[in-house]
Amino acid sequence: AVGGRGPQQAGQRQAPQQDGAQDGAGRAGGVEVKALPAASDTRAVVARRSESCDDACLREGFACSLQGLRALNNCESLKAHFACAAGCEASEGTDQPAEVVPDAAEKWGPKRCLKTSGPVSCVGKHEATARLCGCEQAAAAASG
Repeated sequence: AVGGRGPQQAGQRQAPQQDGAQDGAGRAGGVEVKALPAASDTRAVVARRSESCDDACLREGFACSLQGLRALNNCESLKAHFACAAGCEASEGTDQPAEVVPDAAEKWGPKRCLKTSGPVSCVGKHEATARLCGCEQAAAAASG
């Protein structure tokens, strides 16, 4: 699923992408890209601490979706799944969107929710975060 790109939906144009990567704001190579609506079979899965979205989705019988991650990479989605007691902010990391776990070292900012301003990743993980993952049926995620 990493670096994969789903088929375009009818009537929607997609800007060219380098290596299939988009940053969290939906920009590819500096060009604004309108986010596609999440597929109805996409579901949010909260990963365990230090667990990648590939592993979290697989644990639930699904596959990680880059489109699903992009759809969840916002404070509203994070606050629907985590307490975000220390707030929600833009950051950069392949382990995001995520919440810094409450017992993390102070340097990581425990209880903060983080949305990435960089590319989303299915394989990213960090010792101090629990990720919010977008997961789909394995066949759907393989094409998107």
